[in-house]
Amino acid sequence: MNQDLLETLKKNIDILLMDKKLSGVELFLFGMNTPGDRVIQYLTHMGYTISGILDNNSNNHGKTMMGVMVYTPQVLQQKKRDNVKILICSKYYEEMKLQLEKMGFEENKHIFKLLELNSDTEVSDSKESLEYAIKNMRKYVDCYQRLVSKYNETAIFLICPIRANGDVYMTAALIEQFKYENQLNNVILVTIGNISRKIAAMYHIQDIEVVSQEEMTSFTGLTRMLGSKITRMIIAHPTHLYFNVFSNMECFKGLNFMDLMAHGALGLKNKVFGTLTETSKEKCCLSNQDIVLAPYANSLPCFRIEFWEKLVLSLKQKNYHVYTNSNGDMEPPVKGTERIFLSIEDMSKEMKYSAGFIAIRNGLCDLLSKAECKKIILYPDKGMGFSDVKEFYSLNGMGLCEDAKELIYTEGNEKDIIEEIIEYIKKV
Repeated sequence: MNQDLLETLKKNIDILLMDKKLSGVELFLFGMNTPGDRVIQYLTHMGYTISGILDNNSNNHGKTMMGVMVYTPQVLQQKKRDNVKILICSKYYEEMKLQLEKMGFEENKHIFKLLELNSDTEVSDSKESLEYAIKNMRKYVDCYQRLVSKYNETAIFLICPIRANGDVYMTAALIEQFKYENQLNNVILVTIGNISRKIAAMYHIQDIEVVSQEEMTSFTGLTRMLGSKITRMIIAHPTHLYFNVFSNMECFKGLNFMDLMAHGALGLKNKVFGTLTETSKEKCCLSNQDIVLAPYANSLPCFRIEFWEKLVLSLKQKNYHVYTNSNGDMEPPVKGTERIFLSIEDMSKEMKYSAGFIAIRNGLCDLLSKAECKKIILYPDKGMGFSDVKEFYSLNGMGLCEDAKELIYTEGNEKDIIEEIIEYIKKV
């Protein structure tokens, strides 16, 4: 989650607190997700208690996130409505609201939306959604014409609708195969944010257009309405196609995120990755006693900070020097560590000389998947589709690497996880 969304989330919670909407009631969060973990962190810091997390995935029931138990939404039927407030920050807000309304709860009385996560990126077959799309058609067309006029009529555009470094990395890794299977020479990668240029360069990709979120919304909206044959734009992401059909196939018969992207979104017959650019950096600042942590994630629930602090203490007792990869004030270093920020250009070379990389599953894991270092990737104990997060996003399972040590983090089992990490790091 980017800083703008975090600030908006805090602002919306503060408004509810100021209006005393959350006082003297049981608070529930709908969705075992991120940014739900940030909501729990902030409200706990402000002295409030979250009574539970509601989730429709039965694989999550009985688990915990940030120390809060996960329940089926039907648990609310045992509660007095006016003693309950439900907080939602999910792209499935409308579906969740409808489910709660059928149970007698009302929007803005019992149900509160904390973030607008759809923001023109989702479509439905409702009259309101279609009218909104028609209203914006001219804006979409104008934006589209400004882009395509820069290229000849043979250009094909691969658009990455989400500002996520890992997703851009995976798309870049598949572009050469996409060009080969479709016999194309002129493929333009379209992304949000300038950091994507550096990620694309990792796979020798120079044909790239960096656009704003508003422009990307125009491209996805127009392509959904007119189709790729007319727009020459391919939406290179499985969760942004049409009515999100691929979300119902997560982990079905072992399908992981890369399968849905390569075969579903891009229509590839074979999953073949491109060749990475060789790094030329000679001098490195990390040594074989240095470990880098990456405890922050934008798309998966984070772990309690106490876990990372215990891990750091155990590592330092083994004479390791520990850094936290930190990109600004919203990602403070874990207590007992130093701040470091790995640049896209040099991160693989830097990590090669380190003792290891320990991270919650995030985009940095994709970028470091080919690095010659010990990689320990931790996954939240969260159900996803027909299985769990680890199966769906596994670096090894997706074929991005074969040497990652991948563990499921379970609250209450932190001691065993830390011991397993220490033993793996110590191996020569």
